[in-house]
Amino acid sequence: MTTIYQLDSSESTLQPFSHICILYINDLMKNDIFRILILVISSGLLGTSCMKEYSDVDLTSNHWKVVKIKNDGQLNYITTDSTYILRFSSKTEYNLDLDVNMCMGFYEVPGNGNIEIQPMACTKVCCDTEFAEELASLLPGMTRYYARGEELYLEGEGKIILQPN
Repeated sequence: MTTIYQLDSSESTLQPFSHICILYINDLMKNDIFRILILVISSGLLGTSCMKEYSDVDLTSNHWKVVKIKNDGQLNYITTDSTYILRFSSKTEYNLDLDVNMCMGFYEVPGNGNIEIQPMACTKVCCDTEFAEELASLLPGMTRYYARGEELYLEGEGKIILQPN
């Protein structure tokens, strides 16, 4: 192993290069801007590491209860007391149970958390609530999925948050 030495003019001695680097970093740390920059970078890295997102969720492993929805442009989620169940019944088909009507359609997972949900066909038995109609129109616009904890997130032209039922 080769050690690189540098002449320290203040002491007229040879110092290992690594020692010089540490001294240089210590001098930089005295600079408030450098401290703030390090703090911002480390905070960002810590914050993103705490928000674990998993896109390798087995969508067919559960029936998913819709918890809340949000259209693009809306600030707040819309929640409901009613139960709406989304089932990915196979690797290509899904079913959505609304208030009265039932819907089915096809989807594809091209990989890496991406999802392509085709428009659905629904029965027309009676009238569903405004929430149910909004959910049915929002679902085909989803293009990405991931899980945080137990919740499944669908995102695209809005967001749908679901929990195992």
